[in-house]
Amino acid sequence: MLFGHGDDHYNSQKEVKINFSSNVWHGADLRTLREHLNEQFYELTRYPEPDASSLKRLLARCYEVEEENIVVTNGSITAFYLLAQTWKGAKSAIAVPSFVEYEDACRLHGHEVSFFPTSCDLSGLSLEGQDFCWICNPNNPDGRLIRRAELLALIEANRQTVFIIDQAYVAFTTERLLEPSDVCNHPNLILIQSISKAHNIPGLRIGYLVASPDKVEQINRYIIPWSVNAIAVEAGKYILTHPEQYI
Repeated sequence: MLFGHGDDHYNSQKEVKINFSSNVWHGADLRTLREHLNEQFYELTRYPEPDASSLKRLLARCYEVEEENIVVTNGSITAFYLLAQTWKGAKSAIAVPSFVEYEDACRLHGHEVSFFPTSCDLSGLSLEGQDFCWICNPNNPDGRLIRRAELLALIEANRQTVFIIDQAYVAFTTERLLEPSDVCNHPNLILIQSISKAHNIPGLRIGYLVASPDKVEQINRYIIPWSVNAIAVEAGKYILTHPEQYI
């Protein structure tokens, strides 16, 4: 169980007025989203979709991939644990310093873990014998950014290794980074993104991963039904269909 992540307001003895402890966009205007979710209140009287299929369809249309390329998750952190579980016992190389949950997820599921510095020259990085490589880009906590061309070159040079790229903070840069459609030409790429980070709704836990259909099929074996709640699904769909409100 993760404690000390930041945004641990429930432990505060006083009202939190200004919060610098988590990487979300605190300037988001949530008024229209709140009004929409109020209208969706009675969705709570029914079970949600077992696999968030309506949000999955919308994501596929938005990013020009197939539904078979997408898994919607209860926040991006659930995606990390799903991946580690699906390929339990694998060998994983993790770029550090970075989010500790990559390592925790891997160790929970018996991965053999090794590390390399985010500051290293990626063109000379050896991933021989590694099943997976975990990279956060833009990186948490230091904000380091790996350019798109550099990252694609690394992925293409190490086809034997599956790259898990966490782009939860993609909205916080103007650089063009990897795109969901990149998985179509790079079967050794798994892309993880978050809807909640950039829209100041981390309490709703909305994330998704994009991968080749064969990898998605393997991951789906471990999905817990109804793992994404109905209000999160409705929030995700509203945000995707109203991009002008979240620039």
